[in-house]
Amino acid sequence: MAKEISAMTDQELEALYVDVARERNRRESRESATKALVEAVATIRPTLEAYAEAYSASDADLASRICDALTQVREAGKPDEATLAPAPSVMEWVQPAGSHDAYQAGDIVFFQGKKWKSSQDGNVWSPAAYPQGWEEVSNG
Repeated sequence: MAKEISAMTDQELEALYVDVARERNRRESRESATKALVEAVATIRPTLEAYAEAYSASDADLASRICDALTQVREAGKPDEATLAPAPSVMEWVQPAGSHDAYQAGDIVFFQGKKWKSSQDGNVWSPAAYPQGWEEVSNG
């Protein structure tokens, strides 16, 4: 239990005063940092969104994930780890030459304007040629 203030020595009161001053400074610093972060997010979000519209779909996906993380920081104080996790690399589907460059389960590609995820290892067929080997991925 905390000691009654009237029972504290001058040294204990001085230490308490220092602790209270430090806590006030910490809180003021946190509020100031949060305000600066909110302003920074508001400033750079339009730039990231413009970047997302101007470049390839994989770049747009990265910019979108950054915007989502920044919004979470602004709203909750920290981003969700899933938002910041590296996204699978997305590229245009290319016919593999053999098993050495075949698509593996989880690989994501663009094919005929849509995103597809390979559902098996050693996948050398396009989503059109072998639909059972692919799952369409939503852009959300």
